[in-house]
Amino acid sequence: MNQNHETYNSRHPGPFFIDIIFNNKPMNFAKVAELNLQIKITIGVLLTLLMGSVIAVYSYYPEQREMLRFASGLLGGTAALYSAYYVGISLRENVKLKMKEVSFKLIDDLTSLDSSDLRNYLESNISLESIAPKEHFESIQNDEKLHMGVKLLLNRSEVVAMAIKNSYADEDVLLKSLGFSIPFYFNNFQNYIIGVREKYNVPEAYMELQKLVKSWEQEKYLYSGKKFKK
Repeated sequence: MNQNHETYNSRHPGPFFIDIIFNNKPMNFAKVAELNLQIKITIGVLLTLLMGSVIAVYSYYPEQREMLRFASGLLGGTAALYSAYYVGISLRENVKLKMKEVSFKLIDDLTSLDSSDLRNYLESNISLESIAPKEHFESIQNDEKLHMGVKLLLNRSEVVAMAIKNSYADEDVLLKSLGFSIPFYFNNFQNYIIGVREKYNVPEAYMELQKLVKSWEQEKYLYSGKKFKK
């Protein structure tokens, strides 16, 4: 098994998506944070004015104090409920934005200039129609540059599948950008994947990628199993 780890990295398909360092941020999070702050300030000012009015009425109109106590309790409860609701909404929106950020980083990794050059190299060096499955696998392994290129593309595609499965990325965003290229990589290098599984006795190699491709080819989302949005 140690030999498998030394010669094949399917169990570690690349930088784990949780630990991705984001150098390019497609979403303007500063503006989002500024908008959230403005909303909080507005709500705070309104609550302060309202409480000031309640205190003034309580001081100058003693006969209304019982009603004011009830109103104050009701106001406090409403404010607490709204705060909890607002916090929940903010958390959900932040999660959605973070998932989009992860998605754009994954897209950038898979469609970067290096990846494009490798894809062109692979397309010009492999003829699937004229090569047997075993020869296909061996021809890739025997060419160091080609082998590294295939592993890079498949590993990055596997990371995309893992990110979707674990709800770390927005599948809609990834589907729109990678809906052709990821199935292309998997289908064109199935013989290589089969060879890896058999030679190194790693039947789960690229299994998440296989599930993603099967789901997308059936026009279903991997995460939810629902049909694609029209």
